[in-house]
Order: sequence, then structure tokens, then C-alpha cells
Amino acid sequence: MADPAALCNAFVAAVNAGDTSAATEEKLKQLKYLIADFDSLPPLSLNTPNAAAERELARRFLEAACAHSLACEDRDGFERFYQQLRPLYGSWGEGQATVALNPNLTPTPTLTLAPTLA
Repeated sequence: MADPAALCNAFVAAVNAGDTSAATEEKLKQLKYLIADFDSLPPLSLNTPNAAAERELARRFLEAACAHSLACEDRDGFERFYQQLRPLYGSWGEGQATVALNPNLTPTPTLTLAPTLA
């Protein structure tokens, strides 16, 4: 099985390069399967030992997936990824880690405008 962090980095790099090839689609598919096994994500939202890292990886992946969906003009895909991404910006409750926003990120206009697309 592929390393989720390495696969996520490769997917994010491909999306940032504007690559909408079948290879990028395959990375997207693999990442969807990998993050589905993360118990730290909704609906379970368990505070596992790797919860913070898993949530950060899922957030990075879903942000890139939103951008990829927009590049592919896949509105339905964008809406699905955006809905999955939203809880990752909120609180996880008492005793659970929250995903810290990366201070090095610059706002992405497409994601900033996302709520107006619906």
C-alpha cells in the first residue's frame, strides 16, 4: 500500500502544476481509499494517536481535490469534496485536536469563492 503522505504530496504537486491527466485521477482515487480508513475523520472522529497528522493530510488532500475538480469543471465532484472539507476547519470537541491552519498558505480564490458557487 502506498504511503499516504507521499501520495498526497504527489497529488498536491500535480494539481498545483495543472495536471488533469489520468495519472492524477489515479492518485485521487488512491487517496480517497486511503483516507476512508482514517478513524480520526468523520463520522467516527476518534482521537487516535495519529489524529492530528491524519486530519492535516486529509485537509491538504481535500483542498487539492477541490481545486482539481474545478480545473476539470466537475461541479458535482467539487461539491462533494467541499462538503467533506468543511468539518476539518472546525473544532473536534473537548480533548480532541483541531487542524491548525498553515500560516504559510495563501488564500486560494477558488476556495474562497466556493460558497458562492452553490
